[in-house]
Order: sequence, then structure tokens, then C-alpha cells
Amino acid sequence: MPLASAAKTKASSQLTDLHPQQIITFNSLPISPYIAPLLFCMNNRLTIYILIAMAAGIALGYWVYVAASPAFAQSFADNIRLLTKIFLNLVQMIIAPLVFSTLVVGIAKLGDLKTVGRVGGKAMLWFVSASLASLLLGMVLVNFFQPGKGIDLSVADKAGAADLMKHFE
Repeated sequence: MPLASAAKTKASSQLTDLHPQQIITFNSLPISPYIAPLLFCMNNRLTIYILIAMAAGIALGYWVYVAASPAFAQSFADNIRLLTKIFLNLVQMIIAPLVFSTLVVGIAKLGDLKTVGRVGGKAMLWFVSASLASLLLGMVLVNFFQPGKGIDLSVADKAGAADLMKHFE
């Protein structure tokens, strides 16, 4: 038996061992349920673009860190800071209206004021308990690991700190 037909026979026998609800088809070919999420990512172009941009950013950052001169690295950091500031401002500009509109639509769909009060009370309880748990966990982990203990701040980037402090004045 040729190797290709043996592999095909083995794959088809593995697919027949699955429950009928577990068999997923892609372009009318049966595929494993473990591969289906990967195919979803490959069909979603935005996901592919995001992964490519992440890989390009990592590669560019590594190249600037390893191969570039200190003068170029400093000018690159100064120039790229504008893009990061624009991106963060756009994200902040989008998040507040999105959260507000989501809450308004959710409350409007509930309709009854009694239901709104009950759901709002449960949401507030979850919010307060999750916030308390995360704050306590953060305080315990910071006291245990003590991040930043060995950092020498005498050579820190003072221009970046001054730029950050402009927003709080």
C-alpha cells in the first residue's frame, strides 16, 4: 500500500472514531475539532493582520535594540512616542462612549425598574468584590516579589517622566 493511501486510510479511520457531532467540515472535507479554531483564525483577516503587525513590531524592536546605534535608537524612540500617544488617546476616546452606550442599551433592554435595581445591585456586588480581590492580590504579590527593588534610577529617562507628568498638572 502506498504511503499516501495508508495515511489517508489512517486519517479516515480516526475521523470515524469521533462522535458525529464532533466531526467538523471545512470546504466539505472533514477536519479534527482541534484544528477548527486555527482555521477560524485563518479565515478572519483582521486576526491575521494583527498577528503580522505584532510579529513585525517585535522584530523591529529587537532590531533597534540589538543592531542600531544609540543615537538612532534614541531618535527612533522619540519618533515612535508620537504614534503611541496617538494610539492611546484614540483608545481612551473610544472606550468611554462604548462602555456608556453598552450600559444604556443594557438597562433599556431590561425595561422594568425592579429588574434594573436587582441586576444593578448584583453588578455592583460583583464589581466591588472583584476589585477588592484584585487589589488584595496585587498588594500581596508586590510585597512578596518587590518589583523594581534593584533598579538604578540615576540613569532613567527624565524626558519621558516629564512628558508623563504634564498630564497630571
